[in-house]
Amino acid sequence: MIPIEAGFQKLYSLAIPDNAEFDATAPAYGTDNSGSIADGSFDRVAYYLELQTATGPLTWVWASFDTPSANASHLGIPAIKGSVQTFDQIVSNMNVFASAGAPVSTGAGIATGNIEFGSSNYTETGNSGLGGNDQLYDFDDSGLTGAAGYGSMQVHNYGARETIFAYNQWNFGGGVSDLGIGNQATGQPDWTFAGNADTYTVRNLEVWVDGDSVSVPVSEPGTIAILGLGLAGLGLMRRRRRSA
Repeated sequence: MIPIEAGFQKLYSLAIPDNAEFDATAPAYGTDNSGSIADGSFDRVAYYLELQTATGPLTWVWASFDTPSANASHLGIPAIKGSVQTFDQIVSNMNVFASAGAPVSTGAGIATGNIEFGSSNYTETGNSGLGGNDQLYDFDDSGLTGAAGYGSMQVHNYGARETIFAYNQWNFGGGVSDLGIGNQATGQPDWTFAGNADTYTVRNLEVWVDGDSVSVPVSEPGTIAILGLGLAGLGLMRRRRRSA
């Protein structure tokens, strides 16, 4: 059992397909509790991705931060037939936990988190002054909108110059999607053009929310357990509660 953070409830789960055209067909969520969660009833969101090849170990990452939207339906796949939301911004109070050997920097209270969520094409040129490489697709790219295009769902730690996870190429054209945890070792750091989703036998994405008023049924994620006080000694794990 892997202790992560207390108080979160599952919003979405998706068994990621090899390829997708979410501009035409909605994501086939195995769990969708977006209709049961009132706007403004949560203040944190967490994204969990687990990947495994036929011969390798299960690798997973969990990243939580202050939510960029008070609407639960905005926090899923940012596709034409999904949430139709674009988030290209810095996020606050990020916590990152990962499996042993996962190539990401873990910790609580990370101040240098950012996300790049959008359904459109995008370019290597940075637009946020975060220090990215304008010749590579990485943690600071530009051009994301709500139009139909390649599609990006990426969480980054720009301070560490890391992609925490990326799920790209799910919105247009039906090509094999890009998936990765940490920076891609060769090619584009944020996994753009990797076309590698079909190399994984396990590829599951989950979205969780946290807040005093959330009251939907909960099942544990496939390989993790949410434990109340499972991280002894990590006082920074305590969640910022919503003010009354």
